[in-house]
Amino acid sequence: MLLVEFIIIYTWCMRKDSVATEKRGPAQYSYHSMFVAAADSAALWRCKSCGKEVSNRWHHYHSHTAQRSLCPYCPATYSRIDTLRSHLRNKHTALLLKH
Repeated sequence: MLLVEFIIIYTWCMRKDSVATEKRGPAQYSYHSMFVAAADSAALWRCKSCGKEVSNRWHHYHSHTAQRSLCPYCPATYSRIDTLRSHLRNKHTALLLKH
């Protein structure tokens, strides 16, 4: 990854003006109390908030938070910063290389 591209992505991802959206899960759940082991698989966890079975509790927990990361080039928003970085690399490569 080019240093300039990294700086641009990092700058946009760390913006203070992230969009706040309504929380989708009950506020009473902490990360540790939000999940129970799934009955079908030892590798899966069931979310108490939405019922979805997931393998990565950390990523799923953050899907229920209000903070959103904005794409600087289109209306896309993401609950996870790594997903925004991937979006920028895949969808806006030409725009990143211009800087």
